[in-house]
Amino acid sequence: MLAAPGGSPRRADALAAEAGVRPDDPRRGAALAEWLLVRAARDGHTWAPEPVLRSALSALEVHDPAAALGLAGDLGAVVAPADGALALTGLALVEEEAAEEVERLLVTGGTVRCAVGPDGPARDAAAPAARAHTVQADRLDAAALRDLAAEVEDGEDLVLAGDPALLPGGTGQVLRDLLRSGVVDVAEADGPPHPGVPEPLARLRLAVRNGELPPPGELTSPGREVVVVPAPADEHVVAKVVQLVGTSIPRAFGTAPDRVRVVTPLARGAAGARALTQALGREVTTVADTAGTTWDALVLVLPGSSAGALSRELVLTALAGARRHVSVVTSVGPALPRAVARVPARPRRSRLAGLLAGG
Repeated sequence: MLAAPGGSPRRADALAAEAGVRPDDPRRGAALAEWLLVRAARDGHTWAPEPVLRSALSALEVHDPAAALGLAGDLGAVVAPADGALALTGLALVEEEAAEEVERLLVTGGTVRCAVGPDGPARDAAAPAARAHTVQADRLDAAALRDLAAEVEDGEDLVLAGDPALLPGGTGQVLRDLLRSGVVDVAEADGPPHPGVPEPLARLRLAVRNGELPPPGELTSPGREVVVVPAPADEHVVAKVVQLVGTSIPRAFGTAPDRVRVVTPLARGAAGARALTQALGREVTTVADTAGTTWDALVLVLPGSSAGALSRELVLTALAGARRHVSVVTSVGPALPRAVARVPARPRRSRLAGLLAGG
């Protein structure tokens, strides 16, 4: 039940009670331990501290959290890859296999290079050899890195291009971990950082990258490439988005409404992705789910309920998806510039950097 769509401990407990399963059945605690690690993986973490899991299990009325974690390990769902750390067995194995594939390339005479910078790879990428394999790495997770590296033959080069300032893809933080490991070569991007992007939008991206967000009056550009639409509360946000998508943006830029992308930090809430999908009659996704795609016009919806999820990386990732125009509909108030200035990224727990650095 926990693995089913919409599954929750409350629903699983109700189903178990109907089936005559006792609330103190030890399998309940083990299943909840695995469920907590699955939730952590959805938030980008590849492992969780054991004390945190014990506390969470206690809050879910598991009377012996240590025994629950032990049983989860005995059943093969959970492993302890490091002292005080617990991880899903499959996820821990994937990280280790990815590290082994990268190390294989390094010890057989090849190189692994990270070409980092905004809007694409570095032009020279540290002069990669003719037999180099170059891939975009912004959205790679450990499984994708493992599979890509496995396709590269001994002695050949692998070039991973991307922007470490953007939201990592999936679980973990592959590009950042590779940079932190100290075992890969790094080449900085050269040339114009935002080719083909209107100057007001390029300036906004650069400001956010530097941890700055100009006041709303300075953000809105004369050519309407950047527009900020304040809303007094979340319930007013949806109406403003509907107007922008259905009327204002198509009229100003000649863009069909279905070519205007709408993104928001959260799926739930009065102005989350689900509520906006219902109001617009078409799919609206979270910033994380849309990262890596580009659109002529983008509406970034930042309701007040998303204030706790805001970060510089999230805002920058959303802005990177706009080619001609971005409208920011916000009811978060001062939480937005504060997050851009003070929260570069939401921390993720991962092991890849340590595995690579430790050989």
